[in-house]
Amino acid sequence: MTRENNYISYQLYQEDEILAITITFSNLKEKKQQFMVRYDMETARLAGRGLIEDEDKMTALEFQQAYKQIDLEDQKNRTATELELKSKGYHIHEDYVGLDIWEYVK
Repeated sequence: MTRENNYISYQLYQEDEILAITITFSNLKEKKQQFMVRYDMETARLAGRGLIEDEDKMTALEFQQAYKQIDLEDQKNRTATELELKSKGYHIHEDYVGLDIWEYVK
């Protein structure tokens, strides 16, 4: 779950399918609230392949190396974000393991 400013976002996944749900909050005049819900469904294969430019021109080894590099950068960004949120007093589930989609992307 992600919550920043005016929205909450969830990503649910099972095997090769990813469902992302985002709920956006907005305050209107007269103290009324408006909620907007957006959902996206896609396969992990499509999501993973969409991360790499010109993947169709790469060999299998080049594609695997490019994917691993992007995955490493994502892990670093996640770690940095978690450290920042911890310093602000948020609780982080430390045993959480992110979705490994390489099995579906290759």
